[in-house]
Amino acid sequence: MAIESPRRRLPVAILAAASTLVVGCGPAVGTVSGDVTFNGKPLGGAVVSFVSPEGTIRTAIANAAGHYVVDNVPAGPVQVTVRSPSPADASDSHTTKKPERRKPAPKREKSVIPDRYGESTSSGLATTVKPGVNRYDIALTP
Repeated sequence: MAIESPRRRLPVAILAAASTLVVGCGPAVGTVSGDVTFNGKPLGGAVVSFVSPEGTIRTAIANAAGHYVVDNVPAGPVQVTVRSPSPADASDSHTTKKPERRKPAPKREKSVIPDRYGESTSSGLATTVKPGVNRYDIALTP
């Protein structure tokens, strides 16, 4: 059995310590999920956004039951906004090269979501995201 010298083990130890530091240096993020309701009823199609103090925004659209999941939200305090979807939010939108005739835009129905919820400075919605999985239910009122 050969005895290893401490000099031989030193580079391995340094490499192991450095790789541990590199892995742990990334920004902490969390996944936030919950249900959006308006007057106690599920609010499907709502656009839910989390805004960090640095200005990072993470967004998801609630399903028909009002449930949403937002990944990679920076850990720490965040402001929350909720708004109605816009045509730009549609995932199936596409552009044609040469439209034959321009059709008038369909009239948009007035949103049931009050405008104040669409701005991070006036929504009154905030939470603190922890690394990992978080739950944040959003109950909106008129």
